[in-house]
Amino acid sequence: MHYAPTQDELLSLLNATASERLNYFLTRAMEAEEVWSLSNGLGWAITELDGLSLLAIWPYSELAHAYTQATQDSNTPDAVSLEHFVYNLLPMMDERDIHIEVMPTSTQKGVVLEAKALFEIIERKLDTGEYFLEG
Repeated sequence: MHYAPTQDELLSLLNATASERLNYFLTRAMEAEEVWSLSNGLGWAITELDGLSLLAIWPYSELAHAYTQATQDSNTPDAVSLEHFVYNLLPMMDERDIHIEVMPTSTQKGVVLEAKALFEIIERKLDTGEYFLEG
């Protein structure tokens, strides 16, 4: 059965720090084995902020959908498997210098990471069940 966050969980995430949302993303994406972003009909939507190309990601469609509703974003939630995201998309994004914004909300930016850094965090978590943001 597909897990859907409860209304209380969604509300608590709105007040969570970016670091807490990163931890939540890592745990839930591993459980769900998928990653959600926003599609513009041609592929995943890349935004520009402060000179960086960004791809926003979430672990569940409900979170991506809540973001589009709150920000009136016309893009639609779209998913890929965690394996495809980690081993195909993150290396491609690293080559194209596209950064990842983990779980932005309508009122807060997400954690912005280089694609290579997120790859290393996820790979470490897959290998050991742990991750570290530094070192």
